[in-house]
Amino acid sequence: MTRPSYFEWRAELEAEAGRWRVSALLLGVACLALIALLVFQASRPAPVYFFTGSRGLAIGGLARADRVPPELVEAYAGQVALVFGNLMPATARQSYSRMRAHMTPSLQRQLAAQAAADLQSIEERQLSTSFTVRDSVVVASADDQWTVQVSGHRLSWSRATLMSEEDIAYEFDVVRSRPSETNPAGLAIARVSVGRAPDSAPRPTSPSAPGQAS
Repeated sequence: MTRPSYFEWRAELEAEAGRWRVSALLLGVACLALIALLVFQASRPAPVYFFTGSRGLAIGGLARADRVPPELVEAYAGQVALVFGNLMPATARQSYSRMRAHMTPSLQRQLAAQAAADLQSIEERQLSTSFTVRDSVVVASADDQWTVQVSGHRLSWSRATLMSEEDIAYEFDVVRSRPSETNPAGLAIARVSVGRAPDSAPRPTSPSAPGQAS
């Protein structure tokens, strides 16, 4: 049995070192790919699980950053309409702060003067409103923008006196925004209007709110 020569021994060591270098390179590439995958997953907004009632049906599902189901937009608009439509003098300022949180910055600036006047009127005249959502429907949609009509029934009081009872409809332009803990859906209101619901008429008012004397 002959011992390997110096050159054979050195060639074998270099081949072994080459195999180790290739293994280390592949391991490094695998680690970088894993790190990139973890960063990608961590940077993606978390999916939103939603459960709501729309058009008399219980609807639920999963909304991801690259796709917002219309049912989620309808549910979001319905919740915003409840904030807009249920006001009391004691909590009006907090309610208006919640409204602003749902608006785009441009809409906040556009409605700032009107909001201040509305708050003053609510506090001076002791106005209250109660709104019940009847339906919320996406009536038009484009790229990351939806027009939603939320219809329902509204009661309005001044102190203990019922002033009006009517069917109304809010119309919102809903756009995408950056998701956050306070806004997991990643949606915002870019335009709002309110008017009489289709085929509705004002109802006769009663002299006072239920359970209260005028």
